[in-house]
Amino acid sequence: MSLDASEVRGVSAGLTWQYYKAADVANYVVTRTGRPPEPYLWTVSGYLRNADAYKLAQRPLRFVAPHKHGAWYWPVASLTRADGNRFYAELGPLIDRDTLRL
Repeated sequence: MSLDASEVRGVSAGLTWQYYKAADVANYVVTRTGRPPEPYLWTVSGYLRNADAYKLAQRPLRFVAPHKHGAWYWPVASLTRADGNRFYAELGPLIDRDTLRL
């Protein structure tokens, strides 16, 4: 399943490290900017819930956004925690489900 929207909003997602849950994510917004042939730039913001500080400090982290037919996966390039549980992350390219390795 492809992702053609420039913005995706959701209520529940997650951050994972390997096969461990690093944090639940609530009320997130994923934004895509850029135009081909340049690569897209992806970012996400939202609220962290049940965050494990040790696991959030590990790499590689992955942002996982479930949808009706499965989930979208992005590698996390950088993660910044703001006031309270708010966070912002720069994401790498959307990972093709067929090449996904947990």
